Amino acid sequence: MGIKGFYGFIRKHYPNAFFKAASNSNDMKAETKVDHLYIDANFLVHSCKAMSMGKIDKVSWFLKIFSEIDDLIKCFHPQNTVYIALDGVPPDCKINLQRSNRFKKMKSITNKNRLNSNKDKNSSSVLSPGAELMAEIVIQIESFIYLKMNVDSYWKNLIVILSNANTPGEGENKIMNLLLSQENIRKNDSNFLVGGDADLIVLSLIRHAFNKIYIITPGENNKSRYSKRNNHYSYCSYCSKFGHKAQYCSTFSQYDSDSTRSGYNTDEEQSSSEILSSISENMPCNSDYEVVNIEKLKIYIKEDSKGIGLNIENQKLLDDFVVLSFFLGNDFLPKLYINDSKSNICDLAKIYSKVQNESKSYLIQESKINLTFLSKIFIELAKDESYFLSKLRNKEKIYQDSSDSDDTENDNNDKIWYYKKYFGEKKVNFGFEVAKEYIIGIHWNFYYYFHKCKSWTWFYPYRLPPLASDCVNIENFQDINFNLLDENNEPLKPLEHLVAVLNPQINLYLPKSLQFLNSESRSNIIDMYPQDFKLIYLRTEPSPPVAMIPFLERNRLKFEFIGVENQLQKDEKIRNAVEVDQLFLNYNNQFYQQYLKAYLDNKDTFLIGKNDRINGTLKKIIDSPKINDKILLNNEFFNRITLQNKLIKFNYLSSIN
Repeated sequence: MGIKGFYGFIRKHYPNAFFKAASNSNDMKAETKVDHLYIDANFLVHSCKAMSMGKIDKVSWFLKIFSEIDDLIKCFHPQNTVYIALDGVPPDCKINLQRSNRFKKMKSITNKNRLNSNKDKNSSSVLSPGAELMAEIVIQIESFIYLKMNVDSYWKNLIVILSNANTPGEGENKIMNLLLSQENIRKNDSNFLVGGDADLIVLSLIRHAFNKIYIITPGENNKSRYSKRNNHYSYCSYCSKFGHKAQYCSTFSQYDSDSTRSGYNTDEEQSSSEILSSISENMPCNSDYEVVNIEKLKIYIKEDSKGIGLNIENQKLLDDFVVLSFFLGNDFLPKLYINDSKSNICDLAKIYSKVQNESKSYLIQESKINLTFLSKIFIELAKDESYFLSKLRNKEKIYQDSSDSDDTENDNNDKIWYYKKYFGEKKVNFGFEVAKEYIIGIHWNFYYYFHKCKSWTWFYPYRLPPLASDCVNIENFQDINFNLLDENNEPLKPLEHLVAVLNPQINLYLPKSLQFLNSESRSNIIDMYPQDFKLIYLRTEPSPPVAMIPFLERNRLKFEFIGVENQLQKDEKIRNAVEVDQLFLNYNNQFYQQYLKAYLDNKDTFLIGKNDRINGTLKKIIDSPKINDKILLNNEFFNRITLQNKLIKFNYLSSIN
């Protein structure tokens, strides 16, 4: 979701909301017990991928993932539920960002002559839903859960839920949806959420029904494990992710250092006995973590707000605070460019304070965005717009190549120049059209952050933001459709998503029957995958360039996909399946006999509720787990476990679905 710089802002301004959570930490002992542990597993998968330079065999990579998951459970001792969420197919607006990022990377690699015959094996694309390696990771994590729940005495008492990459939605959003679905029975429980950036912090600030939410992030010792001094990739203090230092963060750099890394060795194998010894239940917690106490953070934000003249109810303040952060840009909307000094949350907060004190109203009222209040925010933001545009034009003149022809140079109206230069439009009222879409985008973000995804198909149809002055007359935008829904409101399938985001240079991650779709002239959607495109820079601050590529046209893509879907192999069809969460239960669990009886009584679907400490619906499944005997468990070992009937697995739907 990605509000850039937000984690650093929180860490700098509210350090007392953080505490150490090493296994021997007095701070951790002083805090509450952990009832539920939610793990954004994509954070672990990517960080474990970055733990070694050069070649790394897949078994070692998987073992690192297993060790990190096991380490979290040993350190925090969850009493009831462990929820493990991998990123599934995101909404279309995020897919367009993924397309842009991958095409930018293709251009940077090509320009530096670093692309070697379609072998960029460390591309993040290998971890996309639908990719073969991601499907294998899902299998291995599921196998690991079976193993631990059958041989580890602590795991046997847990309810474990896995939301894999075939279940739609981003990991952090899956976690929040599960929290919302359990609101009535977990609001007084302690909920610990594991993630690598600020997204979970932002989302947790507006979960007002919960009294005890904590965010787990890597501690200093964990970060040092990824430093170059230990022959590992570094930890970025700016975006709180692994794989680079702050000065090389993609927020400031056009190029991703991943492109220089070498591939994986897939020939290594390891026996189940070796793996068992590697993740022994007797292994102590060997990491430390840093934990954000969300309740304390709320208090500190409230106290801080008094310094800028705000004295309002904390819940309203936090709701407005989060919506205000959308202006800083995220994975769904571009940053609203004003004067540089108005580009951080502190200055936006001062503007908010001025408007709130004058209007005595709020940005969020009656669970909706207050358009009048929002209009006044834009009025304040627009006051420095002429300075911003003047500065932007001057910098463009400096950077402009003398060989480039620019027919916008003689435009006297700065607003017309902006839209003509960056949007290619000369219409006088074009800014209002862009502004309408941006306002719709703010509403989409509001629903996505505060409730759930209202539309999978919506996206902001421009690469750059409108000018603030074009957004001030929101009252005249009454024809805007805030419903956002259409008749095809569903996510893409995993392989459809993979086709959408991969550029032609790395289409080896696609099944062979699909590779022509983004690379050959016979494809009817080849225009969505240009070989050459412009990179647009806004020169007023250090921000990444914008790739001017076509937006996703999902209906055309789905139509083409239907024509070749029957050519997929059996395993490829499995990779393309849309699934729901999986719930695992050991025979020692207090609910095992109850669920097993329903299973044996052929109750195909049955409800679980408050007394089971989890809301939702269970649907029995009869397929045995998919096991890759070359990498993890041998079939003989697993068959012995299943024959003992010590563990059952259900399809799980939370009550929010």
